[in-house]
Amino acid sequence: YNLSQTKVQLLALAANFGNYSVLDAGVIISLLGTTAAMAYGCVLACSGYLLLWWCVAFENGELPFWCLAVFCFLYGHGCGSIDNGCITELVADFPDHRGNVVGCMKAYYGLASATIAIVYYAIFSPVKTSFLLFLGIYSAVMGLLF
Repeated sequence: YNLSQTKVQLLALAANFGNYSVLDAGVIISLLGTTAAMAYGCVLACSGYLLLWWCVAFENGELPFWCLAVFCFLYGHGCGSIDNGCITELVADFPDHRGNVVGCMKAYYGLASATIAIVYYAIFSPVKTSFLLFLGIYSAVMGLLF
């Protein structure tokens, strides 16, 4: 894909929009609990990352731009759903320390991308296309473990 800077920023916008529009995750938490919402988020994140990997590895720039935006929305929405479930659970578990809990969770949420990038670089050979595959598999494995 030979994307302009504007198109790259639009993909990031799609991911951010997915991350911050998680009303459905709140409904799932209310009806089915936090575990279901986090599983839902892991499925979405895994799907989004794996579909992006497929596009980069096999489609050779032939898939329309809007498809890439939808895939970015998927992984962003999955990550936001996981975050929503975690915050809901931890705030309920530590009612006297809500500020500290939210602060620590948001700090780790911000540092998670750097942590995952370091783990990927340390363990696997840094091939750019396989990083998306790594993120998809990581999302699925973490969803199964927790």
